[in-house]
Order: sequence, then structure tokens, then C-alpha cells
Amino acid sequence: MKFLKGQLEDRRFTRGRVQQLIEIIEQAKPWLKTIITVRDTLSHYQPYVHFGFGWDAETQRVVPPFVETDIGSLGIEDFMARQIEHILAFSTQFIAWAISCSIPIDQHIQVLDEMEKRVIGARWDMDLSRAYWKLATEVMYAYTEADVERARSLRQREGHGPSAS
Repeated sequence: MKFLKGQLEDRRFTRGRVQQLIEIIEQAKPWLKTIITVRDTLSHYQPYVHFGFGWDAETQRVVPPFVETDIGSLGIEDFMARQIEHILAFSTQFIAWAISCSIPIDQHIQVLDEMEKRVIGARWDMDLSRAYWKLATEVMYAYTEADVERARSLRQREGHGPSAS
């Protein structure tokens, strides 16, 4: 954070985008602190025998481990699924904004529309469901299902095989 804050006055970087990157990191601190605390607790403070599944004699069922989080107690499976989503979203935002810091201010970035993801994904035969940003253009176009099908057909005609995007 100290490094990023020092870059706010650097003319090589776009100030507003550096500030946005700092805000993204600040917003991640609560869940990041939780996952670090859980990791430290499970790997440093509790012996491995304490971390694992338990047995509920009354219900005759296996009991998964629970962890304390910033939103209360969660089963480890729910906790990990939640943290994976946090990490993926954070990584997407962080990488996009970090790259954007060196893009000139007159070059805008925009959120990639869901239909654009499908059309471009079909054309490139790639899953772009997690793509988030694009460099902005002055061209406005609203893609449709027909565009997705045209992109798939074009890809097939070029000999690249069927696309599942």
C-alpha cells in the first residue's frame, strides 16, 4: 500500500486508476484478514488432529469443521467456496486496474458486456465468463444471440471445429 500511495504523484501512472487500485485493496481487507487468520489458526496454532471432521454421536453423522469468519461461523466447505469467489473477483479487479494504471488517461476502460463475452468467446473458442474489462472504443454495438451463432459458424468455416462458448 505504501508503494502504491507513493505512485499517486508519479506522472507515468494515471492517478485516478492508482487510487481505484488502492480502494480495491482496502475493500478486500476484511475477507483477506479472515482467510489469513483461518490459515494461521489451522496451520500454526492448532495441531492437525484438531482440524478435521468430527462425529456427532446423537445424529450418527460426520460433522465438518467450522471456522470463525468476519460474518460468523461457517462450515469449512462454505468458507472455502466463499473465499475462492472473493479471491477470483479480487484478482480480476486487481490485475485489470494494475494494468490500467499505465494506460494513458485518454484511453478509457469499460466493463465487458455479457453478450460481448459470448460473441468474442465463440469467435476465439475461449471461455470469457470471468473476463471483466476491455479497452473502450467509440463504437457502440449491442450483440445478440445471432452474433454468437455467426461467430461460431465463422470459426467452424475456418476449420477450427465446433465452439462450446
